[in-house]
Amino acid sequence: MLPVVYGQQALVKGKIQLSTGKPLAYAMLALYEKEGDQLVKGSLSDSTGAFEFTAVPFGEYSLYVYARSKQFPKIALYTFSIDSLHPQLELGVLQVEAERLGVGDYTLEAVEIKARKPLLEQKIDHTRVNLGDSPLARGNSMLEVMKKLPGIQVLANGQIKLLGSLSVRIYIDGKGKPLSMQEAIGLLSGMSAENVESIEIYPNPPARFDASSTSVINILTKKKKMYSNVDASYGQNLFPLSGDPGWDYYNLRAGANLYFSFRNKINISALLNANQRHEFSSMKETYFLSELTRETHSNTFFKPRVLLANLRAQFNLNARNELLLQTQFLGLTTPRSARHENTIRSGAAPQPAFSTSFNSQVEDISPQLLLNYLHYFDQ
Repeated sequence: MLPVVYGQQALVKGKIQLSTGKPLAYAMLALYEKEGDQLVKGSLSDSTGAFEFTAVPFGEYSLYVYARSKQFPKIALYTFSIDSLHPQLELGVLQVEAERLGVGDYTLEAVEIKARKPLLEQKIDHTRVNLGDSPLARGNSMLEVMKKLPGIQVLANGQIKLLGSLSVRIYIDGKGKPLSMQEAIGLLSGMSAENVESIEIYPNPPARFDASSTSVINILTKKKKMYSNVDASYGQNLFPLSGDPGWDYYNLRAGANLYFSFRNKINISALLNANQRHEFSSMKETYFLSELTRETHSNTFFKPRVLLANLRAQFNLNARNELLLQTQFLGLTTPRSARHENTIRSGAAPQPAFSTSFNSQVEDISPQLLLNYLHYFDQ
């Protein structure tokens, strides 16, 4: 059985190595629009130098690798286009000279963007994405930003993958109980990216995080003595479907945020966010079964609604002791409907078609009260 999948998005794969033939492991790569300087997707190569970009919209792109050198902060590798005729693109092996990366051992560290902080920083055990001064954060929710970060995939079923693994834990400011995947999706879809200072991505997290997870995403919020804002955003998706202009597919979000710090001894934050989306995905699959051919056309509709309220108080008792009190309410409703139309052909003659459909709705109301005490021991 050989499946062939068609859709509105594509898969791009390849491998990167030095001109000496040595694999470029854990390199940060990015897809930019060919015309302009808009970041579309990020990715990390694995230990063999292999990388992939999933769910890439059709269009024309330039592929870059981030370097340490100030002379070449990012190095252009390849320019290509993807469309419905080429939904999967294999770039093969791409080579780059070690001198252009700025280091002999090709350890990648940072990109310098004019007067701003570097967008991406490569640390010893993690990658840091600085959103504080980045245009990437403006008007976007954290869930939308996550879709563009290196090594992260946000799946249609509400799961988050990091370097292909579903064993991901998400923390806010590195403290407290890690969020479940459902809590994380609800929180990220309602959280404004403009309230986030940076994101830390740990493929192999240190001991201070939950040992049950193989990877960690830590979201660091902005910290000022006094900070507050009210924001709202509206996004409109246009789907090129026959007879459907797509105006009913939207993303509506509104929220408010308050942060107060007293001598860095008492830190209090309050967050209220509401989000409603209407999304659509379409996929066509063709299966070749001996002398038969089966075509399946699937349309799936989502209408998730999220309400999040969070109140957090952190008390820094002294240099070694902290007390955290947090209360949170998360209301999540996810209606979903799907229709699958199947056609079977024997040679050129089509057989009678059949279709299946289903409707589901997941509702989750999750109040939480968390009291956390943290003590730092001498090493």
